[in-house]
Amino acid sequence: MSEQAQPTKRTCGTSEVDRRLLKESAEYRAARSQIESMTQHFMQSARANALTDVTKIPVVVHVVWNTPEQNISDEQIQSQIKVLNRDFRAKNPDISQVPVVWKDRVADPLIEFYLATEDPNGRPTNGITRTKTNKSSFVTKDEPVKSKASGALLLENIMSLNARLVLLLQNITF
Repeated sequence: MSEQAQPTKRTCGTSEVDRRLLKESAEYRAARSQIESMTQHFMQSARANALTDVTKIPVVVHVVWNTPEQNISDEQIQSQIKVLNRDFRAKNPDISQVPVVWKDRVADPLIEFYLATEDPNGRPTNGITRTKTNKSSFVTKDEPVKSKASGALLLENIMSLNARLVLLLQNITF
């Protein structure tokens, strides 16, 4: 009887990078503060307007890949957006399995995500960027995946959620 392979552990370096940048970069701290203020303003106006419509958030998915196997398909990305929306809207099939301690926290926040249809310059896009890199892995501190020097795209001034998918050796996802 063969032993089944253990699933690859997925880790996300976003929190670690966020903490480091908050300490090291005044520009990053200012941008984060601006985002937090915008979010607070949105939430206050949403409460005042008794939000009843679904808020749709555009998403840009940046696929950073080294081997063809890591360059996941558009269909896989679209499938994951559907799963994300089901989960956020509390419409996932396993909703009944939420542990009792969290059941009273389950709600539909009226948020849905979709792949962006415009780039920062107003040109049409499918919401997916693909960047081939020569790097076989990234570490969060010295070789950030979000920098031009690492072979990844650095997109600024985008009013959308940016998701980076990096499936390189260490399986670090940002």
